[in-house]
Amino acid sequence: MAYNDGYKGHKDSIKAWINFNGTSTIAIRSSYNISSITDNGTGDYTVTFSTAMEDANYSVSTSMAGTSGAYANVDAGFGSGANAALAAGSMRLRSKYAFDGDAYSYYDYSTLHAQVFGR
Repeated sequence: MAYNDGYKGHKDSIKAWINFNGTSTIAIRSSYNISSITDNGTGDYTVTFSTAMEDANYSVSTSMAGTSGAYANVDAGFGSGANAALAAGSMRLRSKYAFDGDAYSYYDYSTLHAQVFGR
């Protein structure tokens, strides 16, 4: 089913999503309302929207795949002020893992996903 742009302004509709390769040469596999992705370093990415959000007060849901036996997560919207990772035109994602209670380390996963809801 194709996305219906008639719902674009509706607060409950998805505004952007991305599925990308976060290892080696990063690449977008598939997306909606995403113009580009930048590799800022290990486990650190900036995703730029094709059409900006109304403001930085949107919600991001993330997930990843590519490592087994680890405690893993992807952070979106960390920091504040000048370091804020959510902006109307882009979002910054950081992926990390920990094995057996070790401290988290940033990690490039083979598959990362993000979905954006808001205005």
